[in-house]
Amino acid sequence: MPATLLAAERLTRRHGDRTILDAVDLRLSADDRVAIVGPNGAGKSTLLRLLAGAEVPDGGTGTQLAAPLYLPQPGRRPTDDRTLRE
Repeated sequence: MPATLLAAERLTRRHGDRTILDAVDLRLSADDRVAIVGPNGAGKSTLLRLLAGAEVPDGGTGTQLAAPLYLPQPGRRPTDDRTLRE
């Protein structure tokens, strides 16, 4: 069995009164391939920020044996008619 690279136990995160992640358990090994999918506001980016150490959970623990790459998504859209490439 491959070594665990990333683990989370009972990871919880709240934004105000809203619980975004509630007691999430996760264990990823070197051979694992995963995709995180879901509707807007489901907690995908929050989970990645927690796993990367960019945010602190409200509960639970995370262990990193390999640093995950986290690239934040831009917070705004272009306001003119330029293409993304421009």
